[in-house]
Amino acid sequence: MKKYEGVATITSCTLDGKGRFNAAEYERIIDHQIANGVKLVQGPLIDELVELAPGEYRLALKVLAKATKGKALSIANVCPSPDINQTIANAKECAECGVDALKILTPLYVTPELTQDDLYTYFSAVIRATSCLVVIYNQPSRTLINVAPETLARLAEAFPQLVMVQDDISQLPAIKRRLGDRLSVGVKFPYWVASHAIGGEVFYSRVPYAPLAMHELYQLCAKSDYLAARKMFYDRYDLYQLSALRPGGKALRLCLKQAGFDAGDSEGLPEKVHQQITQAIGKHLRPKS
Repeated sequence: MKKYEGVATITSCTLDGKGRFNAAEYERIIDHQIANGVKLVQGPLIDELVELAPGEYRLALKVLAKATKGKALSIANVCPSPDINQTIANAKECAECGVDALKILTPLYVTPELTQDDLYTYFSAVIRATSCLVVIYNQPSRTLINVAPETLARLAEAFPQLVMVQDDISQLPAIKRRLGDRLSVGVKFPYWVASHAIGGEVFYSRVPYAPLAMHELYQLCAKSDYLAARKMFYDRYDLYQLSALRPGGKALRLCLKQAGFDAGDSEGLPEKVHQQITQAIGKHLRPKS
């Protein structure tokens, strides 16, 4: 089975002056990722989808699928729903757009009574509904529910199309003990270098504004040059840290705008955030005179 590794960059919705999805500029952002070494390209943030008109998310995924075809793995975020049937319908709709893989989140509106067997049943139902590759998004710090390594192992055994999990670094050792290279594991900022050193294969990235900076960091880790990778990480910390700013959609769009893309509305960001983005992008990405 193919092992997926590298930088998995989530992109951001590009909007025109009237708040409509800008397909041409979105494709330009995707091309920018691929040209700078990114091999795993994810669709827009789920929390941005409320800004899209009906049908625009489908258009975004079609642009993603076409732009990455033969060049990179395309990954669509499946909109979750309290209704499993709606989640399945959303997964099928994403698959119809031609993407390679679907990223499935844990169920919404969970209760303390939700068991690991319940999670297994939930993910199984969604995975069975599609022939696409599958990525499980497990972030208990955000969703308040954890998919245990044992459950991931059960799912990986039952479904060969499950190829990756985006998880918390705290679970990485347990996942690798159980599954080895069977399942690629992606970890978020700020744990990229540390996660790779203990077996992680993927940097889950919200840095579409600086794909080369991510690719270069990953390449050092791939060579096991962790001292150089650590130095690069801290030298560029202010640039990488922008990916954690909130609100995520507006902050990412301003980062992209500062990096030369017409990403759309970023109004309403606090002045401190605006200055932080401008300074970091200016320091690391703009040509020095």
